[in-house]
Amino acid sequence: MKSKIILNSEEQIACPHCEKQFLLRDALTHQLIDRYETEYESLLSQERASLQKSISKELERTQAREFEVKLAELKGQLSDSQNKAAIVPRGNRKMQERELLRPPELKCFSVQRYCRKSWL
Repeated sequence: MKSKIILNSEEQIACPHCEKQFLLRDALTHQLIDRYETEYESLLSQERASLQKSISKELERTQAREFEVKLAELKGQLSDSQNKAAIVPRGNRKMQERELLRPPELKCFSVQRYCRKSWL
């Protein structure tokens, strides 16, 4: 059975080796720090490793979700463009290919030209 002793932490005690006087709380604090410091550091490093592992798994899941969303978006765009390409008549397809090769400053002019022809 463990017994409890109530002590005054302000009481002075002497070192058995050098006879230096110091407070009881200083001796207990130093002793407790020495005793539990390595245990605390070990627990802290284990917790740090666990957190890093958890964060890396969460990051991996987040990136996978983002990748899946982007992949689905790109597949949808590809499907749309393939559907549009199948609908466009052959003559218009060549015109679109030429438009893609034109410099940007001429694209606007050529679109206006084609629009005027269609309205005339």
